[in-house]
Amino acid sequence: MPFFSVIIPLYNKEPFIADTLNSVLSQTFPDFEIIIVNDGSTDAGEEKVLQFKDPRIRYYIRENKGVAAARNLGITLANAPYIAFLDSDDLWYPDFLQTIHRNIGRFPEQKVFSAAIEIETAKNIIPAQYSIKKTGYVEVVISIPKLNMRKTRICGFASGSIFRWFSIGKSSQNMSMTTKASRAASTIFLRKAVSENMPSSKRKIRR
Repeated sequence: MPFFSVIIPLYNKEPFIADTLNSVLSQTFPDFEIIIVNDGSTDAGEEKVLQFKDPRIRYYIRENKGVAAARNLGITLANAPYIAFLDSDDLWYPDFLQTIHRNIGRFPEQKVFSAAIEIETAKNIIPAQYSIKKTGYVEVVISIPKLNMRKTRICGFASGSIFRWFSIGKSSQNMSMTTKASRAASTIFLRKAVSENMPSSKRKIRR
């Protein structure tokens, strides 16, 4: 059984999906599976995915029902005790899963783990921004809805968040699911940016 199930919903992200997958396959922590749910894409994203031969990748295609439904399907197919969401146009830095795994060991009683995210544009990289009061490298956030979400980039349940299996209901999109999860369990928030959004133009992965 893998330690992490990485769920990637895919819908018309042909220019980005190869870089996204390479960022997962380049992780320093290798104990994971990748579940790609193609949500009825009409571009050549499937061809990009099928070029990868890593046995940890599992690929599924379905009619278009929306990104939340694609994530929900990925959850039902997951084999690991920890679920990680990654959007098909985002990247993880190589130490993302290693960093999360290390903090799971530090906080074994916690169920939700989240991290800062950087935003890359065509011209520059916007540093992570958040309104969480700084007390150290790692914060225990009791209630995410109390945060100023316009100033806080904790990724919802997207590219910088991981959760352990527990009942929070189905996802209706990132922030809705984050709210449900934060009510069910406190969140470990890492100030280190370990993922980033890709710009609209294709680029190489930053190391």
